[in-house]
Amino acid sequence: MLKTLCVTPLAGPVIFLLPAASCAGNLSVISVIRPLKQTIQRRGFIFKMVTLKYHAHSCWEIYDDSHRILIDPFLSGNDLADVAPDSFDKLDAIVLTHGHGDHTGDTIEIAKKTGAIVVSNKEVGDYMAAKGLSVHNMHIGGGRQFPFAHVKLTIAHHGSSGPDGECLGSPTGVILTMDGKKIYHAGDTALFYDMKLIGEMYGPLDVALLPIGDNFTMDIRDAVKATEFLGAKINIPMHYNTWPVIVADPAEFVSKVAAEGRKAIALKPGESYEVLASTLPDKTDTMRSSYT
Repeated sequence: MLKTLCVTPLAGPVIFLLPAASCAGNLSVISVIRPLKQTIQRRGFIFKMVTLKYHAHSCWEIYDDSHRILIDPFLSGNDLADVAPDSFDKLDAIVLTHGHGDHTGDTIEIAKKTGAIVVSNKEVGDYMAAKGLSVHNMHIGGGRQFPFAHVKLTIAHHGSSGPDGECLGSPTGVILTMDGKKIYHAGDTALFYDMKLIGEMYGPLDVALLPIGDNFTMDIRDAVKATEFLGAKINIPMHYNTWPVIVADPAEFVSKVAAEGRKAIALKPGESYEVLASTLPDKTDTMRSSYT
């Protein structure tokens, strides 16, 4: 009986752990060498890879075969960013956690080029609509099923002002559900006890993206505690080393999370983490992989 499907992230082979009838219940290992087509087919079942690509600071590109979104695209003026705003040809949406310039970033340029809808709280959305963008306004606690994913806004504890100091509403975290996989982006938040409620109500979370840079956000100690509250399967640090005031060691975060019996990885800008997004029937035997 299938219990888990695992994908090894980062460079090198992608490893799928699948039960095989010939193994009498033991796990068989199939090593698939990159590049791997996003969709893997087996006997009519479709297995989609949900990919999280890190573009430094708090910017994430999240996509499957059919849809692609950006979260908090701060690229121009970010020396750590691995891509430029004009690198994107087509996006379904840009999701913004709040109004600070290091999160709204290049939203206007990218959205106008790609036709992406901007999803955010109402105040940020109204600001972007005034710039001529297509928007979908939400508020904390609200969720919405879009063609590309389900988006739910959660509380976050920090500020949210615009470029001229205008108040752009309450900051948010985001739970993004794509192909059944749940990804929590914590924005710039401080540690707060209701993270436990997020984990209990909307878990199990597959991935938690957590700031560790201190000064403006959680530090490493707080972020490690957040991994306990959230209970995500994998935890990935963000919002660090962009400027001297938020220098932090992601390896320290990874090791401290591991010391408490949980899992974490750190990605460099341009690297990706992949989640195999599907459920197999109880009885399985073979799998066919498609390459590009």
